[in-house]
Amino acid sequence: MVIKVPVVCPSERNQDFKAILKFDYANSDVIAGSNTLQSYEITLRDEFNISQTNITLATWNSSYASVIGPYSENKARFMVKAIGQYNFSSYFPSGPGTAANAVKLQQLRDDLAAYNDAHPGNPLKDEHGVPILFYPD
Repeated sequence: MVIKVPVVCPSERNQDFKAILKFDYANSDVIAGSNTLQSYEITLRDEFNISQTNITLATWNSSYASVIGPYSENKARFMVKAIGQYNFSSYFPSGPGTAANAVKLQQLRDDLAAYNDAHPGNPLKDEHGVPILFYPD
């Protein structure tokens, strides 16, 4: 059995979340047996890798960096939350800098501005403490 549990919020980089998963035999058609494992301890780790976005760092550097700035994990994580998906190549099928995707790119800028407005004096920053921007600022 494979159980996938996406951690949507709160987003805390490399944070472990632990939970107990219990099977409710009383509300199922499965009969509990003496050798049946009835609960599982699961650990979820909120970590992110650029490979989850369906692009590579080389693609980011050649197609994305000139439009939305250099790669950072926090920027990519923000994009995933803002656009509601991991697949950047699907979201920007012709690349982020094309006229066809200008509205989507502007929406990212607007979402970042809304985030920063909601956190006055503490704008979204990359892993090194540099404020995140989507070009042009």
